[in-house]
Amino acid sequence: MKIRKPCLDLKIDFMQKGDLPTVMEIERQSFSFPWSESTFRRGVKRKNPHIYFFVVRHNQIPIGFINF
Repeated sequence: MKIRKPCLDLKIDFMQKGDLPTVMEIERQSFSFPWSESTFRRGVKRKNPHIYFFVVRHNQIPIGFINF
């Protein structure tokens, strides 16, 4: 019998302003001391070339994020 691995259609993209409600929900559920929404808003503007905010999307819905 051949077993097929599940395939997830994931896309990594820059975080957008419209992602913030979902990102903030993930942030609040993940951390005891979550970052403020204003911190994420500043990151979304991408004015600092050394700071990156990305989201992982499944079916166009953010399911995770990373910033560095």
